[in-house]
Amino acid sequence: MKATRLGVVGLLPVGLALGVAAEWATLHRPSFAVAASAQEQRLAAADFVVGGALLVAGVVCRRRSRSRVGPLLVAAGFAWFLGSFASSSFTSVAAVGAYFVALHRGPLVHAVVSYPDGRLSRRSTQLLVGAAYAISAIALIGQSAGTRLGLAVLLALVAAQAFRASRGSARRARRLALGAALALAAALAAGGVAGLAEAGDATDRAVLWAYEAVIVLVAVVFGLDLVRGRWAEATVTSLVVDLGDVPEEGVLRERLATALGDRSLAIGYWSAEDRAFMDEGGRRLDLPDGDSTRGVTTVSEGDTLVAALLHDPATLEDPALRNSVAAAVRVAVANVRLQREIRRQAETLTVSRRRIVEAADLERRRLERELRERTDGRLRRLESLLAGAEADGADPVALAETLGELAAARTELGELARGIHPRLLTEHGLPAALADLARRAPVPVALDVSPGRLPAPLEAAAYFVCSEALANVAKHAHASRAAITVVRTNGRLLMSVRDDGTGGAEPAGGSGLRGLADRVEALGGRFAIDSPPGVGTTVSAELRL
Repeated sequence: MKATRLGVVGLLPVGLALGVAAEWATLHRPSFAVAASAQEQRLAAADFVVGGALLVAGVVCRRRSRSRVGPLLVAAGFAWFLGSFASSSFTSVAAVGAYFVALHRGPLVHAVVSYPDGRLSRRSTQLLVGAAYAISAIALIGQSAGTRLGLAVLLALVAAQAFRASRGSARRARRLALGAALALAAALAAGGVAGLAEAGDATDRAVLWAYEAVIVLVAVVFGLDLVRGRWAEATVTSLVVDLGDVPEEGVLRERLATALGDRSLAIGYWSAEDRAFMDEGGRRLDLPDGDSTRGVTTVSEGDTLVAALLHDPATLEDPALRNSVAAAVRVAVANVRLQREIRRQAETLTVSRRRIVEAADLERRRLERELRERTDGRLRRLESLLAGAEADGADPVALAETLGELAAARTELGELARGIHPRLLTEHGLPAALADLARRAPVPVALDVSPGRLPAPLEAAAYFVCSEALANVAKHAHASRAAITVVRTNGRLLMSVRDDGTGGAEPAGGSGLRGLADRVEALGGRFAIDSPPGVGTTVSAELRL
């Protein structure tokens, strides 16, 4: 890494020497002294300042930060000086320079739209930068007035789009990039308009001075801002925001790779059981040796390993960025594990609620069977004994009264048994049980029920939804009619009970409706009540088959 930094710094004297040679060739004099006009000397000096500013800013940025904008500015500086040879009085040198006259716009546009980290994470910026490199590499197209105007419009639009999509510290950094993009776009547009209007030399020189001033300003401002380290802050802030709602490991890797601009990035999660890092698919992620071309960053929580990042070594060269990314990944992994545990507990709770509902239904069926087989049997035996006593000359009035009470007791017992769990539901299924329920309702009930048996928990839930809804119709609705619909569609059981009563029912107004909602939701379904005042009430539920 140290050798790389020294190599970057070594580019500065090489670039400045190239600039001196380009301006000397432009003036076609052994020095900048007398023979060239003052105006030519000023133009040459300004040209040198522009290329020098790009080189110095790029080298300083690269030395003080790991942003990729630094090398882009260096590349733009070299391309600028190569293009300066196009104005040389030496024919052969000018012919070579003509090929590079607009080449600097490719890396310059790249630096502006990818600021502050130098990475192209959006599709629109990738397309714009590709187009900028392509047209700047072709002299005739790159110098065309229409091309400059079109590039200016695209640059402004893409920069504005990137700014709108950014947040937090990244948005503050993008504000600077937006200003630079708009300034550069304005300078390019001015040149394009002047070219289309075929303005005079004075206008062309004014446009050139403005263009050069914008480039110097961009280089200086970017250099100062990058040296202060804002690019790392913006990258980490954007990363933390993106990772804040990561729902699973695969998304974590994808967002991390996008934020850092390293599509080759891989992440492994430490498995204490396997004593190894495992990727999103549960496969072992082997870390490379120390001399590998791949970089490795391990993330720990105290003495406990959490994860490992396998990446391009240049991605996390900056220590501050590396530490901040590790902290963000640590929080995101903890978030993923917490969400996984919450889902596991929610699934356990759902299964537990379902078991409770099914156990309650089993107990209801047992009680109904006990009442029917034992208690009702005893009452029938008592009835036969009383009938025998009447034949033996017992008081007929007393016996008649006793038999009447006994018959009422058997009727109430039957109603109680049906309320606990109807015998028809157990023996003949939901259609028969609902038909009996509709027959005993106090208002006419229209039935539309799909035939066939269902799993016992679903039949019980559907029956009690309809039973409780009809009970409410009788007690509160003042309705003249009702309708029950139970149909199967797309793997779902849909049920509804509608009446034409007064409406205004409150879902939380009674324990019966709340109990129904709990029963339905425990089976993974949905329960709802629609009861506008004066329109009637619809109780509906949906269960998975």
